[in-house]
Amino acid sequence: MCANNTIMNRIILFFTILFSNTLLTIAHTSSHKHIYKQAFEEQLQMLKGEKALDFKRAVFIAENAYHKGILNYQIFCDEITATGQKLKLLIKQRGLEKYRTAGNWAIFTYMTDTLPINNYQPYILTLRILWVIKIGQACLLRS
Repeated sequence: MCANNTIMNRIILFFTILFSNTLLTIAHTSSHKHIYKQAFEEQLQMLKGEKALDFKRAVFIAENAYHKGILNYQIFCDEITATGQKLKLLIKQRGLEKYRTAGNWAIFTYMTDTLPINNYQPYILTLRILWVIKIGQACLLRS
């Protein structure tokens, strides 16, 4: 349990640093800056223990700030749930339930393969995303 909290703290810290410092510099309007500030404050409250650690919420508030506050948390949660159900079905269809790494395989396959469950649209890593991942790994290693 303690190790899970440490990992969660580091992940949330990564998103806090990444989205509040990096993306705050590209916010163009005062209302957009206000949304970033609110996202930073909520993530900081999670790190301080003032709010419960919630990885899904931490990702959402960072994404919502990036998208100028137009996202809906319930829709975000519903999409994650629906995708999880699709992945579980994929695992079952391929007969991989007995493998501990089946979830990892399903996520990787969903993101990289052309499948009906992802509308035949694999995800693409851009140079910007790779840069963000590299920065994030550096932050996590130093923590």
